[in-house]
Amino acid sequence: LADQNGNTFALDSFRGKVVVLSSFYSRCKMTCPLILGRLKLLREKFTGKPVVFVAVTMDPDYDKVPVLKETAKRYGIDYENVFLLTGSKDKVNAVLDRYEVYRKRSENPAVIQHSNLIILIDKKGEVAYRFSLGAMSDKWLVKAVEDLIGEPI
Repeated sequence: LADQNGNTFALDSFRGKVVVLSSFYSRCKMTCPLILGRLKLLREKFTGKPVVFVAVTMDPDYDKVPVLKETAKRYGIDYENVFLLTGSKDKVNAVLDRYEVYRKRSENPAVIQHSNLIILIDKKGEVAYRFSLGAMSDKWLVKAVEDLIGEPI
């Protein structure tokens, strides 16, 4: 997958760090802005810590690298440890399926129904927590990231 700067990554390359993983699409007007806002909040809270923030698009046909670059700037998350990722449909779907992210395109091609998850992956690359936006408490999310940072590799 490629990030908003055109650099290519595999999620496995982040082993040894806590990964805050979410999904989004740039044309989303409902919950995706809230999810990207959570990434910004967490990024500010964990500056200098071994944490990376990854958001995988659910709309790789539209969300090409330049669109991701603009999205990162628009949401104030254009940092070295924040990765908005896109790629071929097959590669993007493989990642989203691996982490059980529900999404379904509606009749309007600009609208995707989707789950609103923030998934925390430990330093070993295993899913440690899954938070749903509706039930999410910032306090719980911050505590979970702190706990994972403190775990040995």
